[in-house]
Amino acid sequence: MTTHRSASAIASGRAAARCALLACTAASFAIHALALAPPAGAQATFQALGSLEPGGAGPVIAYGISADGRTVVGQSNSAQGFQAFRWTSAGGLVGLGAFVNPGAQGSIARACSADGSVIVGSSLLPDSLNEDGSPFRWTAATGLVWLGSLGGSSGGVARGVSSDGAVVVGYGSNAGFAPEAFRWTAATGLVGLGDLPGGVFNSQASAVSGDGTRAIGLASTAASAYNTSFRWSVANGLQPLVPTSFRAIGMSRDGAYAAGIDGGRAARVDIANGTELVLPHVAIPGLGTDTDAAWAADADGSVVVGMQNLSLLNGFFGRAFVWDAAHGTRILRDVLIDDFGLGAELAGWELNAATCVSDDGATVAGYGFAPSGQQWAWRATLPDCAATAQSFCSGDGTTAACPCSNAGRAGRGCENSAATGGARLDAAGCASLADDHLVLGSAGELASATSVFLQGTAEVAPAAFGDGLRCAGGTLKRLFVASAVAGSVEAPPPGGDSVSARSAALGDPIPNGATRVYQVRYRDPDLGFCPAPAGDAWNATNAVRVVWLP
Repeated sequence: MTTHRSASAIASGRAAARCALLACTAASFAIHALALAPPAGAQATFQALGSLEPGGAGPVIAYGISADGRTVVGQSNSAQGFQAFRWTSAGGLVGLGAFVNPGAQGSIARACSADGSVIVGSSLLPDSLNEDGSPFRWTAATGLVWLGSLGGSSGGVARGVSSDGAVVVGYGSNAGFAPEAFRWTAATGLVGLGDLPGGVFNSQASAVSGDGTRAIGLASTAASAYNTSFRWSVANGLQPLVPTSFRAIGMSRDGAYAAGIDGGRAARVDIANGTELVLPHVAIPGLGTDTDAAWAADADGSVVVGMQNLSLLNGFFGRAFVWDAAHGTRILRDVLIDDFGLGAELAGWELNAATCVSDDGATVAGYGFAPSGQQWAWRATLPDCAATAQSFCSGDGTTAACPCSNAGRAGRGCENSAATGGARLDAAGCASLADDHLVLGSAGELASATSVFLQGTAEVAPAAFGDGLRCAGGTLKRLFVASAVAGSVEAPPPGGDSVSARSAALGDPIPNGATRVYQVRYRDPDLGFCPAPAGDAWNATNAVRVVWLP
């Protein structure tokens, strides 16, 4: 399903891209983080995380992920029973151990700090009193450390941790041996957060904001436990989270949004004002009764992940989904196969739930059934907008000689008559057909040069082009014409058509996954700088190739 953002939202995206682009060009044309990533970054990836059990037996479940997506935590089967794990690309799956317990030993990791160095969860102790275990905080230096009790048993679960690892939330056993939400710091120890009035006393904190000052969780206001949700803050304490029918599961790092379930459908709630967005349901014909749940959100709540179509009565274990405003709800396996060509990597895989997502929304982890039939954890990366642009065709002598030996500085086009070191083209924003706020910007031109933004369907070998080099070829389109101000110019103009819309209007609708090459031809009227026949009255920037996302 595809949805489209409002004109104001798209304009806001372009404005952000322009700010990024201006920051880029102002700093001596330094490459901005949003632009010119290596082409390998534009490739989606999928990988299984393995198992601690020597024979590879499951289950293995991912529950939490670091801010950059490079660390995943969860629980794996092992020779010693179910055990919490920490996975990194460098170290693979590493067990965290468990508390000493004369009975069955076991542990589970639920969340980690922003850098993945602090992990929280639960592990069984003799008086945990339930299968959830007792709350722990782990670091490489300390191992598993029990967080304490609220006055009852040692049981409970740590479910969330702040970005710096200093604040932990979850639930513990209070003096009445009832589950109660807690907040822990090294200075205060476990502090109970209470419960909403009415009904049985049961509460548990599900997640905490990155700064540790806010939390959300489940509360009880009726005879049945956990019939509603709460929000908590240092400033205001425990309050109802509305709508009261919503069940909170995850929280964006900025503390603005909660992810969860309402009426059997995945939903996102603005915690401050209670505005709820029920995420579109992707039905499976003939499945009958099924439920969805949103498990987690990225740093600002703009990407939500979870599970669609859980229908245990029909023997169906759900489908992992990813949602954002530009694309709507998408089944993750379909995206990886249909949009990014990972059919071979996903052959035989069933992706049941996406349980966590990195801060930028580009890395997702969860669980499903592997081709072996074992339930395993997995990690997938989706190309983000920053990974789809790459600079090439520089006039600095590394690609080809400039027409008049007028080499520019590294990464720019050929030198011009104003001796700026050549003009540099950069790209910022998102090259997405559904959410296009790509902005192209050139700096280092002559002060008020007339500039033509060219788009080519193919990349060609560098060829003399006025005083510069041209690598944009195939079908060429003059997308935009504008005059530089103080040697800088950008396109599209504020309020104008997007790059993809302009391309379509000129007869070149861009397909999903297509590459287009961009370059700026700008006027340089000093015919004596690079005399004919070698040169002419114009020059060119470097080129940028862009892979367009759905």
